[in-house]
Amino acid sequence: MVQVMREVGGPSGQALGQGWLVADTLGSWADYAVGLGMQGPEPVGRLQRLVDYYVSRGRVPRLQVPQGADPGWLDSLTSMGFRAYDVDTVLVRALGEAAPQDPGPISFIRVDPENPEHLDQWVQAQCEGFRPHETPSHGAIEIALRVARSPRAVCLLVCWEGALAGSGGVEFYEQSAVLFGGATLPQFRKRGLQTALITERLHIAQGQGAEYALIGSEPDGPTQRNATRAGFEVSHWVKAYKR
Repeated sequence: MVQVMREVGGPSGQALGQGWLVADTLGSWADYAVGLGMQGPEPVGRLQRLVDYYVSRGRVPRLQVPQGADPGWLDSLTSMGFRAYDVDTVLVRALGEAAPQDPGPISFIRVDPENPEHLDQWVQAQCEGFRPHETPSHGAIEIALRVARSPRAVCLLVCWEGALAGSGGVEFYEQSAVLFGGATLPQFRKRGLQTALITERLHIAQGQGAEYALIGSEPDGPTQRNATRAGFEVSHWVKAYKR
């Protein structure tokens, strides 16, 4: 996540120890700190620097803390008034043979970052898929474009009988492939698109020589159920804290 935020989180980012702070343009999902507390105890003043960074930008101080973080770091968060407000489950599977699929009316288009039509469709599917009742903000559009242009990512448009129906991506880090951004437009839900999208990305990951695939989900949410059917198992949790 530190590398992700460095690459796509916008120009406001800055290092803090082994972690990374980012407060991207309003509307972007990149507005929290990552990577802290994973290398042992953090210096006493580091958390105050995190707070100052966000408060000086008019933001709520927020950060992600994976399972296995230093217990002293968690104690420091509590003592500074931080409280957990959300949690994601991370699932993993080894990349052997992915199940073959007959996608039927479902097809996939790899996003060409030099193709304006592809970029427009990617932004549309990401924004409408995750927040169907909101007008996309400048921040949401900008970070979607940065993701589509990331050299480590393969982004896909999902089509139903040729019509844009969703989107999702897979990015590569060391020996792992991370499935991200699976979104379906409301009118195409409950047609098996997410299951097909997971399988398609597993085939891409195998083709790139990855050994493992990971995916995040709200606990017991539809993504977790789809991933479990595709052979994923729960690995760990990541908690979100804010003050």
